[in-house]
Amino acid sequence: IAPRYVAGIAAADGLDLVAVASRSPDRAATLAARFGTQACSREALIASPAVDIIVNLAAPLDHAAITHAALKAGKHVYCEKPLAASVAEGAALLACADAMKRLLAVA
Repeated sequence: IAPRYVAGIAAADGLDLVAVASRSPDRAATLAARFGTQACSREALIASPAVDIIVNLAAPLDHAAITHAALKAGKHVYCEKPLAASVAEGAALLACADAMKRLLAVA
């Protein structure tokens, strides 16, 4: 699904595709080359001051941890479904987004 999302982001007015990240550096590099952007680690993407919004397309069981880290870093997050593996994890993410005054959306 990542190439579809990245193509949409790259083509959207008002959005700049800053970088792509993956647990697989080779996948990130291939996708980045395809769309003329840079590849980096998930941690670097989340820490980047150039990034305002994280689109979380990771494996479902990784969604909550990545979304939480992004919110804590001051990023808005759009997450592919599911948001989390449990209702409690989802509620914690909503509370974190609220506390950080960040937008959190899920597909």
